Parts: sequence; C-alpha cells; structure tokens
Amino acid sequence: MTDEQATLDGRKGVAIGRVEDFSHFRQDIIIDPQNGLPIGERQVLTEPRGTMPAGTATAWTTVETTVSNTAA
Repeated sequence: MTDEQATLDGRKGVAIGRVEDFSHFRQDIIIDPQNGLPIGERQVLTEPRGTMPAGTATAWTTVETTVSNTAA
C-alpha cells in the first residue's frame, strides 16, 4: 500500500498493488480514503524496460462516480 498516489485527473488516494514477477509490473487500484470508492487503477514497471525506468506508469484509468435519482 502506498499513500497519496495521484490519478490522472489529480485526485489523490491510497494505492493497493499486486506485483507480477513474471511480467515485472505492479497492478494498482487507487482508493479514495474519504469514502472508500475506487478512483482509478494503473500498471507500473517494477524493473527498467528499454528507456523506461522502474516506477514508470505504463497504463492507467480514472473512475468517476456520481449519485443518480433514477435507475437506468
């Protein structure tokens, strides 16, 4: 777990990651510490690859949730 890991849109949360030794990636889910909702995910290199150093995020997604008065 890593505190205050920023997502693409600048929101900060707690990153919970799982390391994949075979592929040398860590897959993180980022949780909003205020409400426990997921706000994003990312894939991070755990070892250098080509010109990219360890710690480089190679893929990411942000999640936005809202409350609605109706069901679709």
